[in-house]
Amino acid sequence: MENERKSYEKLNKILLIENVKIAIHIPSLNIIPEEFIELKYLLEAFQIKQKTIDSTKHMLEENFTENINNFDKNVDTLFNKHINKPLYLVAAGPPLDKNIQELAKVKDNGIILSVGRAVKSLLSAGITPDYIIITDLSEYLYDMQLKGLDIDVPIVVLSTCDKNVMKKYKGFKYIAL
Repeated sequence: MENERKSYEKLNKILLIENVKIAIHIPSLNIIPEEFIELKYLLEAFQIKQKTIDSTKHMLEENFTENINNFDKNVDTLFNKHINKPLYLVAAGPPLDKNIQELAKVKDNGIILSVGRAVKSLLSAGITPDYIIITDLSEYLYDMQLKGLDIDVPIVVLSTCDKNVMKKYKGFKYIAL
């Protein structure tokens, strides 16, 4: 079992190397025995990752090229700014709806980092997040999540995120590389 674990770890490292292309024969993948289930999952995850990168590569490159020309600071400058303060990462969905008033109690006792989809819900409840984080590359993201918001909240944007966020957002913009 220990040797298998080391083999899986070694294969995982190989698969994470940039520009590695592996052809995976799906029928063979489907008959991998149960005792090698971790290997099967690893190869399936790699295949999904590879297909996603291949299908979005052009958009990721275009977004990156635009975004590196439209930010104010690198997110690294925030890394030591809020030491010893709890961070509340807020996502949209039923748990937020159920617990949104608990976030109102945070105020200066923590940092509220909201995903774009949760911002409008927070604002409707009278809660202004300390930061907004956007990672999606959907070209409609800005219009759906941020357009029309009259707030001065810094935003953290993944370098390959939808370029319209960096171009159109009026507030302070950090880039995450």
